[in-house]
Amino acid sequence: MSNEIKKLPKRSDVKIEDTWRLEDIFATDEAWETEFVAVKELIPNILEYKEKLSHSAEVLLAALQLRDAVENRVGKIYVYANMRHDQDTTFPLYQSQKSRATTLSTEYSTATSFITPEILTIDESKLTSFLEQNEELLLYKHAIDRINHMRPHTLTADKEALLAQMNEVGNASSDTYGMLNDADLKFPTIEDENGNKVEITHGNYISFMESTNREVRKNAFEGMLGTYKSYENTFASTLSGAVKKNNFFAKVRNFDSARHASLSENKIPESVYDQLIETVNEIFLYFTGFLN
Repeated sequence: MSNEIKKLPKRSDVKIEDTWRLEDIFATDEAWETEFVAVKELIPNILEYKEKLSHSAEVLLAALQLRDAVENRVGKIYVYANMRHDQDTTFPLYQSQKSRATTLSTEYSTATSFITPEILTIDESKLTSFLEQNEELLLYKHAIDRINHMRPHTLTADKEALLAQMNEVGNASSDTYGMLNDADLKFPTIEDENGNKVEITHGNYISFMESTNREVRKNAFEGMLGTYKSYENTFASTLSGAVKKNNFFAKVRNFDSARHASLSENKIPESVYDQLIETVNEIFLYFTGFLN
């Protein structure tokens, strides 16, 4: 038994072989910065294809290829920044990188927002002929089919651009939740099976809940959930903000509900969701009755 409280170790104290290698994405923060600047300058080039997608199969292909190339680079920038931030959510440099990466992603979304509405202005027979004329364009057949599927929920180019710019603002509640849950929230210390004092963390909570010692499970549960309860009004506010955002985008895009919007892009009927919930409830009731 030890009176020393075991706390979550700093990343610098963790063995290097137990950490992820973000250097495989960017060797240094300076390399990330160089790529960030380069991609920021490249994004406006996508707009050169605006109002030209219907000109030919080759123009449409070039626009889609440029969009994908930029998206891949934006994705690497975004993933690196977010994972660096996850290493230490309180470190100012990585807070800044994450914020800038999010803004860059919004700039990319805004620049590419004309593509879907403009493709929908092209007659379907003409799109079909484009696919027949250019074998490379066939790679995008499924993507074009999905665009056609979302036709009733796609707005004009100017409105799509406006919605793209709204994404960063709309994610404010989610960002606030993330900082509170991952950086500012502190959980209490409990005793493990061996009498050692251990600070509860997101990482070790499940281990405590799987303990054979009932008291450990009880203390972990009450420590974790009790901490969340003390911030229940703040968490309720962030949840409310996220719900309002989802409902807003669903309404603007002419969906019946936020659930309809979430499932529609992947062509999942709402009946599948309802059946899943019904099945889970039946299983729960079965085992509850069995245990009783």
